[in-house]
Amino acid sequence: FVFKIAPQPEIFAILYTGGNLMAICATMFLWGPCGQCRKMWDKSRWGATLIYFLSMAATITVAFTVPIPYNVIAVILCLIVQFCAMVWYSASYIPCGRKVLAKIVRNVCFCGQV
Repeated sequence: FVFKIAPQPEIFAILYTGGNLMAICATMFLWGPCGQCRKMWDKSRWGATLIYFLSMAATITVAFTVPIPYNVIAVILCLIVQFCAMVWYSASYIPCGRKVLAKIVRNVCFCGQV
């Protein structure tokens, strides 16, 4: 994975972020573009949507602005944030999805001691 990013992190960041944008656009057939936008910015999931889009913008920005060789590490960190934001955003569409996901993360991170 890292060996694919290291030579040209800019291209990898563009392709990864473009894939996430296509995934969002692909779900527009469920409610249509206007309905999708209304649901994305609904009061219960606007935060997840905002963080998801900001993480995509940060990935592209970091890929082109951080100097070599630090851009590889920075892009990998942004990709991790982008992936986590995508999972949280997707869980917002599943009834009780974020609650279950938060419980799983809590149990994994604290070994069930919480």
